[in-house]
Formats: sequence, C-alpha cells, structure tokens
Amino acid sequence: MGGGVSNHDQNGNSAWGTYNASSLPYYAGSGFSRGGSVPWGSISTGNSNPYTSAPRSGTTTRTYRFTLSECDIKPDGVVTSGAVCVNGQFPGPLISANYGDSISITVTNNLTDEGTSMHWHGFLQTNNNQNDGVPGVTQCPIAPGQSYTYNFKAELYGSSWYHTHYSAQYAGGAVGPIVIYRPYNSAYDVDVGPVMLMEWYRNNYKANVKGLMNPIAKGGPALPTANSNLINGKMRFDCSQTKLKCDTASYAAFNFTSGKNHRLRLMNIGSGAVQKFSIDNHVMQVISNDYMPI
Repeated sequence: MGGGVSNHDQNGNSAWGTYNASSLPYYAGSGFSRGGSVPWGSISTGNSNPYTSAPRSGTTTRTYRFTLSECDIKPDGVVTSGAVCVNGQFPGPLISANYGDSISITVTNNLTDEGTSMHWHGFLQTNNNQNDGVPGVTQCPIAPGQSYTYNFKAELYGSSWYHTHYSAQYAGGAVGPIVIYRPYNSAYDVDVGPVMLMEWYRNNYKANVKGLMNPIAKGGPALPTANSNLINGKMRFDCSQTKLKCDTASYAAFNFTSGKNHRLRLMNIGSGAVQKFSIDNHVMQVISNDYMPI
C-alpha cells in the first residue's frame, strides 16, 4: 500500500470530479441572458423538432484542438500504463456550443504506433458523413504524427460524449463530454455539468484487445473483468484487495448548494457496462435523454 495520489497522477490535467470544476453556464459565449435574448432566437422545445428544425443561419464557430497521447494514470489508485489521454487529461476536455453553432475540432495523433479517429456520439452529420470519425468507413485513420480537422453542425441539443473509434482506445481513456446548450424545458438553478460513469480496466486497452482475440476458455468470460467503476475518472480501490502498488485515490467531488435545483448531465462513457445511478434520499427528475428533451 502506498500513500495518497495527486490529482495529476490520478487524472493528468483533468479537473473533472474536483471542487475546481466549474458549474456550467446557461449558454456558450457571451451576449445572452437567461430570460432575455438567446442564441437560438424564438425556437423552443414546444415549437420545434431538433431533428428537423435546427438553426442553420448562425455564424458562430466553436474551435478546439485535441492531442491524443499515451499516459500513465491512476484513476482508482493503481497505475494503468499506456492509457490514452486527450490534451494530457482523462476524461478529456469539454466540447460546448449553442444549438445551431458550427464546431471545428483539430485532432492530432501523438500515439506511437496506432492510427486514431474521433467520433462525436449522436451527432446527425447531415450530408457530412466524412466528419463522423469512423475509420475504415468515413475516413482513413489519422496516422501517428498527423492531424485531421472535423467540421460539423450542432444540429441537436443536450448532453453526449466523444470518443475514439479506433480499436479499443476509448476503453483506455480517450473520451470526453459534449454539451450543446438549448431552449429550456425545465427549471433548474445550477448546471453541475457532466457526471461521467465508466467501468475501468487496469490492463491497458491493447492487452484487453489481445485477450479478446484469443480463444475463449470453456466456461470463461467473453469480456475482460473491470477493476473499478469511475465517476468523472475517479474511484478509490480497496488497496487491501491487491498486491499491486496501490495508493489512496480521491473520490469524485461536486459542488452543491443547499436549497437549489441542480442539473446533472449523466453520461455512460464506458465500453461495455450498463450503469445505474442514484443519490441517497433524493428524487431525481429526468428532463432529457441523449439529445431529446422530455
């Protein structure tokens, strides 16, 4: 058993799951106010269908630059070597935009021996399949040392996530949240932001892929067994249950204000597990599912 884990050793440059993570605003950018002018004009959840009536006259482009690289991290206190970080952090940075905005993201592959791509989960990509990020289908993989720029429209609104679509890299950490701000369909005071749930495999993704490709022993598991379940990239493994070097990791932490209604953007960013989420002694109301308001 070791000592405590620094946030950098646990999650790289990420502030997710710490008290330094900021709550989210009502809109991306400035010049708007809740109850006043809004980026999407007169569109509301009551008079529109996001699948058919996305604003298309906006001139705002949200620009991001992502670099994928190998990293050694300790999400649960035990090191995983050869994980994949986005901009040196796990989970990756937030992509945010307003309904109808354009989004431009340049992805650079700093991995040593594999191609990569990035997929924007749930985006329609109308007449734009070359930006969907599926290697071998909509594009060639981004070679090591090369970059590719994705350009697409925020045609839907709500919460989702992005992930690599090459091999099992996203099971190794190349994931992050997406928030498209939108017309309101319910009242809340504070947007806590992404609450990302993910099973974690201590072997790096390459070892797990190799194991999956081997013949399955009679009666053996078809999938690798996860070691931990993470919230925003964090969990504390019981170090008494392993002979590996194990340090005391931090649980995910969130800022809540008594008496306020809080929005939680739950996301299953894992590769194989179904997640269930609850908060003791609290009743939660579902206000959106993927990109559809309820």
